[in-house]
Amino acid sequence: MKRSVTAKQFFLTLNLTYYLQACSVLFFSLVVAFLISRSTNSGTDTQMWGTVIPLVLIISLVIAYSIFRMMVKRISKNFVLTKKMPMYARAVLTRSVLLQLPGFLAAIAGYITMQLYFIGGSILIFILFLILKPTRVTIANDLNLSVKERSLLENEQAIVSEVE
Repeated sequence: MKRSVTAKQFFLTLNLTYYLQACSVLFFSLVVAFLISRSTNSGTDTQMWGTVIPLVLIISLVIAYSIFRMMVKRISKNFVLTKKMPMYARAVLTRSVLLQLPGFLAAIAGYITMQLYFIGGSILIFILFLILKPTRVTIANDLNLSVKERSLLENEQAIVSEVE
């Protein structure tokens, strides 16, 4: 049996999950930065990591963007809003997971090399999370919603999704 989800519940759940993912990258990188600042170890060779991390960041961003766009493109305009929204949420969560991975890798590289500048990659990912956060406006634009569907998103009591 499917349970109806209001716009308020949908955005609360989506944003809570999204911000927890973003904050996990930030928190992990802050812990690593603290450990680096307290360490007397010089770490390992940074040359390899200095090439790998930027490359992984760029490739991950391209992949996250491409997969997100592909998933959103598969959401038909003819679907009802209650079908569109869970599909969109999956696309957002897929993109955010793909963004998390290079953020964690950058922090790990910082820990391995004991170099703080790798934490910059994690901070960049956190900033991207903030820029790409899903809002009613971005969802309406991404899905090219009708005026009626947009008004449902704005109404916190409107049913916008269903879950089993």
